[in-house]
Amino acid sequence: AGTLDAPDVDEAARTNFLHQWLPTLELNVIGFRAPYYQAEDPRKLKPYWEGLKAGALKVASSRTVYIGDFNWCPGAREKDAAETIEALRAAGYRMCPESGGVDRALLSAAVEPRGWQVVEEAAGFRLTGEGGLSDHPMLVVDIA
Repeated sequence: AGTLDAPDVDEAARTNFLHQWLPTLELNVIGFRAPYYQAEDPRKLKPYWEGLKAGALKVASSRTVYIGDFNWCPGAREKDAAETIEALRAAGYRMCPESGGVDRALLSAAVEPRGWQVVEEAAGFRLTGEGGLSDHPMLVVDIA
């Protein structure tokens, strides 16, 4: 397990955040789902994104991948997420893929993206769509 804490907002922020340190690859992997505060309690948006940014800046010089459901995409009206992503881009992070839906990866400058794909079916299971296990496909990012 990694030592990076989830944004300190509420139980939803804590239980939808997992930091793993992979020593063999010298890689931080943070899987997360940003709670949908836009509908639930918009006052929690700013503290959530500020907390996510603070953690990401701590590991910005390391090999780091944040991957999951941002519940935000470029062009969305929600400004707190956009401001955080811009600050992290200024620190060397980049989004993969650059455009598309809410499921993405945020890669530090020390990680080189080689490609990505969206997987809707795996091992005989439908991951998304009608009869799927989730409302999201799996995002796979290949890094160097």
